[in-house]
Amino acid sequence: MIKKIAIFILFFFCHIGLSYATEAQDVIQKIAITNPNANFGDTLNQVIETAKYFDEKYPEDKINEDMTEDIKTFFPNMSPQQVINFQYNIRDLLSIYRHTKKAYEKYKEELLTPKEPPLIVDDDEYFEYNTQPDYVSNDDIVVISDIKTVVPYSGNMRDIESYNAKIIRDANSANRKGDFDELKYIAARVKFKEILFYDILYPSPLTGKKGIGPWFRKNKISSRLITSQTGIKDSPKVQGIIDIKIPTDTLIIANDGLYHKPQISFTNSQNLKNWNLSLPIPIRLSDEQHNDWSVYVRELPIPVTFEAEDSEKPLDLNADITLDVCDADLHCQTENITSHLTLQPEYSRHSSVDTFITQRHLSLPTEHNRYLQIESIKIRNLPNVGDFVEVRLIAKKDISSFTIFIDSPDNIAFEAPRTYIDNRRIISRFLPLTADTDLQNKIVEITATLNNKYSIRNSSLLQMDNTIKDDNQPLLTLKFILLALISGIFLNLTPFVFPFFSLKILSLTKFGARNQQNLKDNAKYTLNGIFITTFLLAGIIIFSISSGHAWGWGVQFQSMTILITAIFILLLLLFSINNGIVFNFSDRFQKLINTTSFKRLKYFLSGVLIVLMSSISTSPYFGSAIGYALTGTASDIFLTLSAVALGLSLPYMLLYLLPILIFFIPTPDDWMKSLKKYTNLMLVIAIIWLLVTIKVQTATWPIVRLTIYLLFISFLLTTHSISQKTVYDDLTPSDRIMARRLFATICLGLVFVLYIVSIFDISRAFNHRVNLLPSSDINIDEINQLLQKGQSTLINVNAAWCFKCKYNNTLFHSQSFEEYLKQYNTTLVSVNSAHNYQKTLNFMKKYHRSNLPFNILFTPLAPDGVILPDISDEYKVKNLISNFAFNQPES
Repeated sequence: MIKKIAIFILFFFCHIGLSYATEAQDVIQKIAITNPNANFGDTLNQVIETAKYFDEKYPEDKINEDMTEDIKTFFPNMSPQQVINFQYNIRDLLSIYRHTKKAYEKYKEELLTPKEPPLIVDDDEYFEYNTQPDYVSNDDIVVISDIKTVVPYSGNMRDIESYNAKIIRDANSANRKGDFDELKYIAARVKFKEILFYDILYPSPLTGKKGIGPWFRKNKISSRLITSQTGIKDSPKVQGIIDIKIPTDTLIIANDGLYHKPQISFTNSQNLKNWNLSLPIPIRLSDEQHNDWSVYVRELPIPVTFEAEDSEKPLDLNADITLDVCDADLHCQTENITSHLTLQPEYSRHSSVDTFITQRHLSLPTEHNRYLQIESIKIRNLPNVGDFVEVRLIAKKDISSFTIFIDSPDNIAFEAPRTYIDNRRIISRFLPLTADTDLQNKIVEITATLNNKYSIRNSSLLQMDNTIKDDNQPLLTLKFILLALISGIFLNLTPFVFPFFSLKILSLTKFGARNQQNLKDNAKYTLNGIFITTFLLAGIIIFSISSGHAWGWGVQFQSMTILITAIFILLLLLFSINNGIVFNFSDRFQKLINTTSFKRLKYFLSGVLIVLMSSISTSPYFGSAIGYALTGTASDIFLTLSAVALGLSLPYMLLYLLPILIFFIPTPDDWMKSLKKYTNLMLVIAIIWLLVTIKVQTATWPIVRLTIYLLFISFLLTTHSISQKTVYDDLTPSDRIMARRLFATICLGLVFVLYIVSIFDISRAFNHRVNLLPSSDINIDEINQLLQKGQSTLINVNAAWCFKCKYNNTLFHSQSFEEYLKQYNTTLVSVNSAHNYQKTLNFMKKYHRSNLPFNILFTPLAPDGVILPDISDEYKVKNLISNFAFNQPES
């Protein structure tokens, strides 16, 4: 209601101000009309002179007299109606001017000669000044220090008036009933000269020190009770804080284990029905013995909620506080301290510390948080480790910092958590300090904070969980299968696969190709080739992995045999599209080619080639999908590759299910030339990309030799094509056939020889380059030793063929980033996957990765690793390092 009254008053004065501003504008306009050539300064001077004249001639008692004659004298060009209107404007402006002037003079007088303060102030202002007892008796002399005791018995008229004024103020305060009375009471107590410094230099005139208890001090620890409201009459439930000040060289233990968290009791309080508290989030310290110290430093504000039993009686709060206090060397002892506060049964207002208390209550961890969720709190068991508590969490935001704490009412002490972070999945493991500790049916409280902003706190009864696998592999979800399906669809648009689809389209323009049976056979056997090859490839991978051989996405790019074979296939396909390869077969073999069985075999082989060529291609999600599958179970591999194959075969499946789609393909025309040009371009791009991939892994001269091999092969294929088209008139028909077959055999034989030579040549160059490249091995034992010393390690697994890796290497090996790593005591270990590939891949598979790039950060706060994104953003990486690693100590 008070807010409504204040808003009404504000709008009222705004309305009055606008009205008088309008009238003043009318006056200025009328004066300006009389002299249109005058500038603004002259017009303003004329306005001031006119106002001064009317103010002096018409004082307050004559302001309502007739002014028309004077107005006509000043403004002879005005009409009678304008003169009357101007008279009203003058009167209104003079009235507001005189009222404003009086208020200003009065305020100036009060400011220069302030009113004498009352002899007796209100109780809430009085108690902080009076520190002496009311009476001090010494023999026959009585010394009275409380002036409120003297004044009522004084015969001085001034003292009597002061005491009567206090009685009236107390009565008005007790009898305030409406919001308007409350507003008047507040306005009467405000001192405008101090209004900017309330709760800073001066106590609030509305609440004083109510709701703020005195400080109690013991052995450098200070504590007090404060509440968000000043009384309990209209609100028996009160939010408060036990405010504890901690010296800079002192710590307070925050969790149970080797010591105890703060213990609070209000048993000595009066009129207290219920109370509950929640400890704030602590900070973590770890010592060389792996002890996990959760502590509070500098200040410990403990939010508490009270409920009075009777709101008509005072609420007397007495807190008995027990703290385990430690020095900088972690030598601890128990300290007891008390705090006291009394809230009177009066109408409550917000205390001067209300905002501070509200913020502290809002910052407490909650049981549920939309951005951070606890999936499970279970007992796990691993060989050589024993039982431990494992907490699994899911973050709904990108992780830049994360902390987690465990508290046990059964006084079980735990080591510092071993945290593992993969994207937005978090797994923290707490190992008991004492081996063979019984964790079954014990209660633990987990507190976790994400990005220093989102926090959650849950309690759980521990139970053994044998259902979760020993690894941290996330379950295969429908979402992931859909991503694999999408990646398969996009593969059809890549330079390695699109030419096959283009050939299918071109083949459907030939005579008889639109026959429904032929169309179905084409699509059906192409689908068979795609799925059978995919299932066969999945079976080979599963068998190989079960035999102990590691597979990873990208291994094909490190095989020169695979890359050169792909180049030869693409080159042959390029010549085939442009009719550069011509074979003259015998009549018998020509009849075999034209049989239905041979055509079906050709369709099937095209499906096989589509799968093989897609394996060296890439598309959105493809590398991630295959990389995930290769680290999963046999069913994960099978389902993921099947989803990719389904996306890859989608165009042919539509053609098989809806043969009518063939009629949307135009008849042969100029569009075929455009499609051929586009297909040629795609093939050239694919060949160049493979050459570049080989070049970055070998050197310049090997790629020059490979280019010469390819040019020579192109020359042989072109010569062979010309030979097959040549007539040879001087030879008999049988000799022509023999000559063509002999020349074809020689050309194709030389092509095969060059193919074999190029594989051996480039593979030798690749192996030589790998042996020369600098690289480091991953030593887990060495990483753990560095973690013991508080040092962090950033492992960067890369490869020469990985273009994402090159972007990351540019960041990791920049001078500014290396200095940043040094600042945070972090060592960078760069590992080329071509070195000791099996060992590197086995390390990556522990973190369910088989595709590159792979970057993982090991820090004392996350000793199990924080996996970085594939493409590292400098700001995010530095943020993770600053939040999880320790600063380099100053020498």
